[in-house]
Amino acid sequence: MARNKLNPTKKENIYWYLDTNKKKKYAYRYKFYDQSGKRRERKRQNFNTSLEAERALTAIKATILNGGEKMVVNDNMIVSQWVEIYFESKLTHWKGTTPKSYRNIIDTFIKPLIGQYKLSRLTKSIYQSKFIDKLIPIAAPKSIETYHIFSLVV
Repeated sequence: MARNKLNPTKKENIYWYLDTNKKKKYAYRYKFYDQSGKRRERKRQNFNTSLEAERALTAIKATILNGGEKMVVNDNMIVSQWVEIYFESKLTHWKGTTPKSYRNIIDTFIKPLIGQYKLSRLTKSIYQSKFIDKLIPIAAPKSIETYHIFSLVV
């Protein structure tokens, strides 16, 4: 199936195209940055009017800006702040004792060992020397692997 050519309208992030029946339809494309600083895009098409597309776009923007899609807004954010944002955003997806286990990992290991570092300044060598190497004498290899996997996800 061929992709529709989106043509810009006078309204920002609103586009028009011709569907297979040569009928004019509308779409929106909204670009933003997620929690990890990755560029993301929300898009939807098949609106009959530009007003319908604009209303749907406004709803998506509101969701993103109200925390439905949390974004990193500060380049100087430290690891402990980022971990809290991640934990809160994933809390509803975890079941059983998972939240309690992850909270323990955050409070016992991540925050004390690397929580004070800025995300933009955290390097592999700092991570290795300040986090992994400090865990070796006090934790089992499987536990270290679990903490490492969780800290990478965060």
